Amino acid sequence: MTTLTPPSSKVTLAPWQLRFYEDDARVQVVCWARQLGKDFTTAAKAVLDAMQTGKAWYIVSLTQRQADQTFAKCRVVVHFESGNFSGPDSPGRRMGP
Repeated sequence: MTTLTPPSSKVTLAPWQLRFYEDDARVQVVCWARQLGKDFTTAAKAVLDAMQTGKAWYIVSLTQRQADQTFAKCRVVVHFESGNFSGPDSPGRRMGP
């Protein structure tokens, strides 16, 4: 599988993730299979955009648990971008209950 890296980022994404990441439309509708990184890609998009532009992003989910899991993925991206791979939410560690 080919992987690509968004400009000025340490995050590596698959081609379908990168297409979503690079789309700057205000509203995006996607047809995406389960377990292919939608939540992580969205978290990376939010964190990297906020780091570059200073804009605030809001995490809205059907349940608090889902929002918490997305926020945990945002923390993973922040740790990864900052080079801190030993944090509590570092990649490879289980997130959520």
